[in-house]
Amino acid sequence: MLPPLSADGYADRSAPFSSWQTFGSYVGETDCNAAIARFQFGINSQIGSISHAAIPSEAGAVEMMSAKCFAANDPRLANREISE
Repeated sequence: MLPPLSADGYADRSAPFSSWQTFGSYVGETDCNAAIARFQFGINSQIGSISHAAIPSEAGAVEMMSAKCFAANDPRLANREISE
């Protein structure tokens, strides 16, 4: 899942998990973490280390650099539907 961005363009890791965006569904935590690692490697290869979205087109990269894996039944995601 991807965190929302704060008003100043940083990933808001302190936002309630129910406000994070679903990015994909995976068989398990290992597959999810591997997918995140692949995307982060690609970002680092293309644009380098990024933690702040200075322009709108950088938002997805900043969000992906703070992505986390959650089980669909994780109680921290209460009041949020997760696509499977």
